[in-house]
Amino acid sequence: MSLRAPLYGVVTYMLVYMTFLDSVWWTSPIRHSGLRTSFLPGLFLIIGSLLNWRKLRPNYLGTTKFEYGIIIFLAICVLSEYVGKGATKESSFEVERLAKCIVFLLLAVRIVYTHNSYTVLKWVWIIGVLFLSYNAMTKGRGWYVGGRLDGVGGPDFKGSSGFGAHVAMALPIIAITFLGSKKKIVKAVAVVTGALAVNALIASQTRGAFIAIAIGFLYGLTSVSKNYRKAVFIWAAIGVVGLTSLANDKFWERMDTIFVEENEEREGSSKGRLEIWTGSFFMLADNPLGVGIRRFEDYIGDYALEHPKRASHNTFILCACELGVQGIIVYLLILWYLYTTLKKIRKTVKEHPEIDNMFDLDAFALTISLIIALFAGCFTERTYTEGYWMLFMMVPCLDQAFRYELHQIQTNSDIVENSL
Repeated sequence: MSLRAPLYGVVTYMLVYMTFLDSVWWTSPIRHSGLRTSFLPGLFLIIGSLLNWRKLRPNYLGTTKFEYGIIIFLAICVLSEYVGKGATKESSFEVERLAKCIVFLLLAVRIVYTHNSYTVLKWVWIIGVLFLSYNAMTKGRGWYVGGRLDGVGGPDFKGSSGFGAHVAMALPIIAITFLGSKKKIVKAVAVVTGALAVNALIASQTRGAFIAIAIGFLYGLTSVSKNYRKAVFIWAAIGVVGLTSLANDKFWERMDTIFVEENEEREGSSKGRLEIWTGSFFMLADNPLGVGIRRFEDYIGDYALEHPKRASHNTFILCACELGVQGIIVYLLILWYLYTTLKKIRKTVKEHPEIDNMFDLDAFALTISLIIALFAGCFTERTYTEGYWMLFMMVPCLDQAFRYELHQIQTNSDIVENSL
């Protein structure tokens, strides 16, 4: 089907990423065959795109800044193996994996340019999170480490922190799907997915994800459109009640370690992260062009003596230290493009009442998802994670769908005027 309709290839690739888990028994034969799970979906997506190239994004929509940005970002990652501390097996693998991801993103942005196809992507996120959350709920004690659910995520978000960040940033998409639909079945699926997702987050006990959700939650309450403000406040209250009813004592004990009194000793892991982050700034000062992709852990011991071979636990610090000043600048510019694009969509929707209000809701949801993703990324490494880049990809796809809709309305209006 991907050969005839490349959108199926995008859907398949994303679903494989979100559902092909080590914790699921039926994936074992393929994983042990030596084939990379994304190889066949990616191959069929490429072939299908080439066969249907003329049917992809119309020329008048143009190439997005996002596409230029990710190409430059990939180039910086490749060059980091030469301007940094040299290449390793791990760094070369990461470059290869990221290159595959960038190819997917470039094709997906060309394929998804209508609101219907964008809606399909939203449902991929919902189905993926539903599967992940249900899988998390059915795991026994053997999948808990120190009382935290661990090892149930996808290929690059297996750990509890990565899993929590991935599920958390999908919550606004689930919520807006519920809010924007009048169909009972859609609302029912959204409610079930949301409840299972919150339960999975509680089981993961990821502090960074909950801090990010709280910040996104506050932003959402202050920036929602007037038409939906009452509904958002009501359902936000219901969500808070649901969270407090599902959370156990273990969860609240861990959340209590986020903040400590001045005369108390900071939890060991938090103190260690601060020491690593401090050492990271000295690493960047000594290596302004970066130490190279996937080389942070090899050199952090030179700057944080008590923490050799430790991870940075911060997306932005990792990006700066490994890819240098040029890497973090490009990364931040991409994020700025995403934010300003969503802001522009919301503003333009208000100026065009003939546009479907769902565009405003989708831009609103994506803005909150980005806020959650970025703040959660302050406590875990998501720089090269495909799930994060898939979320980023949603923004140019929505922007293209919005501009395509505007063009269609203008074209139809011109036809009517000419016929009079």
